[in-house]
Amino acid sequence: MDANPPLRCLAILAVFAAALSAADIQIDHVTVAGSDVKKLQAGLSAVGIPSVYGGAHTNGTTEMALSSFPDGSYLELMGLQAKGDARLVDEHVWGKFLKGNAGPCAWAVREKDMAAEVKRLQ
Repeated sequence: MDANPPLRCLAILAVFAAALSAADIQIDHVTVAGSDVKKLQAGLSAVGIPSVYGGAHTNGTTEMALSSFPDGSYLELMGLQAKGDARLVDEHVWGKFLKGNAGPCAWAVREKDMAAEVKRLQ
C-alpha cells in the first residue's frame, strides 16, 4: 500500500501538467487537501519542494500553505485548523476531502484569451 497517496498524486499531476504545456494551457494552481497542513508541508519538503505557511482562514475551519514555482503556478496545501469547529468541517464544501486526506482535489488553468475560449466553448 502506498505510504503517501497525496505525494503519489502530485507526481501524476506533474506528468499531467507537462502534457498540458504542449496544448497552450497553463496550470495556475492545484489545491491539495489533507487533515494536517503541517504534514502536507513535511511531505513536500521531504522531496525537495519548500512551502510557506499562509495562515488560518477566517472561516474557522481551514488553514493553508503555498509552494510557488518559477512560472507563477503554485500548490495550495489546505488543511484543517487544529481547533476548528467539527460541525463547520462537516459543512465545508471540501470537508470529506480534508478529513480523508484526499490529496490533489482541485485545479485551475490560465487562459490567455478568455473571450475566444468562451466563444469556442459556446
